[in-house]
Amino acid sequence: AYLEFTAYSTVTYGNPSMRIRGVADDDASDFHPGRRNRLRNLPKTSGITWSMPDFYNNYTYRTPDVSNIVKQIVDRSGWRSGNDMAFVLDDFVSYRGAHTYNNSPSKAPKLIVKFNGSATPRASATVREHLISKIDELSANGLTPIVDTLLEAANYYGGRDVDYGRKRGESDVSSSVRRSTRVSHRSSYIGADSILPSGCSEDNLSDRDCITEQIPTPASYISPVSDLQCQTNNHIVLLSDGEANNNHSVSKIQTLLGKSCTGSGGEKCGLDLVRNISEASTSVIGPRVITHTIGFAANNTANNFLNQLALQSGGGFYQADNSTDLLEAFNTILRSVKDINATFVSPGVAVNQLNRLTHRDELYFALFKPSEGAIWPGNLKRYRLSGDEILDKNSLNAVDSVTGFFAENAHSYWSTLADGSEVSEGGAASRLGGNRNIYVFNDTGSIVRSANELHENNTNITNTDLAIQGETDADALRDAILKWTRGLDVKDSNGDGSTTDYRSQMGDPIHSQPIIVN
Repeated sequence: AYLEFTAYSTVTYGNPSMRIRGVADDDASDFHPGRRNRLRNLPKTSGITWSMPDFYNNYTYRTPDVSNIVKQIVDRSGWRSGNDMAFVLDDFVSYRGAHTYNNSPSKAPKLIVKFNGSATPRASATVREHLISKIDELSANGLTPIVDTLLEAANYYGGRDVDYGRKRGESDVSSSVRRSTRVSHRSSYIGADSILPSGCSEDNLSDRDCITEQIPTPASYISPVSDLQCQTNNHIVLLSDGEANNNHSVSKIQTLLGKSCTGSGGEKCGLDLVRNISEASTSVIGPRVITHTIGFAANNTANNFLNQLALQSGGGFYQADNSTDLLEAFNTILRSVKDINATFVSPGVAVNQLNRLTHRDELYFALFKPSEGAIWPGNLKRYRLSGDEILDKNSLNAVDSVTGFFAENAHSYWSTLADGSEVSEGGAASRLGGNRNIYVFNDTGSIVRSANELHENNTNITNTDLAIQGETDADALRDAILKWTRGLDVKDSNGDGSTTDYRSQMGDPIHSQPIIVN
């Protein structure tokens, strides 16, 4: 257990410390200011001393372990789950400053406890429930500034200055709309905290007093993209129920793109922006970002613009008229986002052991493709290195300059046909067959012998060895497991109707790296 404090200022001088004790009470009550000597007269637990480090504004800091203090309270005979506990901080040396609940509820000191045992069901909200509750605090109010929204999303991906996210709207926007609007999240940008007007608190950000909340300048977004070559699979999902209007971004986008825009009214510049940032070679913000759109109970005019946004960006457009349609649209988008081929593994190259300044031109890539299931297809493919280019077996450039992955017409070595960017096609996986020497071994002595052969005909491998002796029809299950393990397509994963052919399948090598043995 520990207490967590959030610094409200940067202080790096002195050798500060303080004592931490608990209130020895079954259910602590509040410290009413009208009761003199309240803190001094309360019974206390034993305590600890915290020698505090340098404090930097808005960073969080943990105390040493306070488990013994917590235990002294919860071990009391009158303690019950859900009771309050209190801590007393005193014997201060030097100075450090932290947020209080009255100053900032979200940054108030917290007691963090990790324990073993049964938790009270539903005793606290999950992150999902908390998110839903925050969404429920908002009401649908205002106009449909689609182009403004897309520009702010582009600003975020590009790590540019916070623009529309600085305020809840200009002074000419109605107060009801501004009450339903929020500034950018504190974790999304570098800069100072938002300024809450008098009468506004984080407990009720929809209060009328909060409409002039704003983030001081300068403030710039923290881009989620740190590697432009590897992080090319970035997406925006725009959900709208109406026609684009209230467009304040025409001049801003034209300046950003360095040219005039197409379209008119509320739609002007929208297509130009999403088209530009969808190509790595042209993106003025740096990252490549694909835009998907969903029209929720929208009319034909709105849906047509949303469809054009998706088409120009390479994303998908989806119509939804109810919650079921909306859920399916989001699921489809998430499936398409995950359905990409990738390699996070360093390639392997053969180096001359006698002259480390020379190497062979063989280049090996371990590849994988994320999937919804537990089995992610993988492969090992060979290409050729020529200067700073990666070539296929036909001496053509194997890499697509736009996606950063292998080109659709690339033909890797070992592949009968062009395998392009498809991980499961060709490569070493295509060379796997039935004549493989596979042994299972859990003993001393020689490994390579018939008693260790991985095969369903090997009676030395029993149902008990596979921990399936209690399963229904364990013998048939044993045979299926061993056939699958040695490469037979017992589940007909290729859909050819046969369960006795061999799978051209490798697992994902996400935690592996090809090593060349010359």
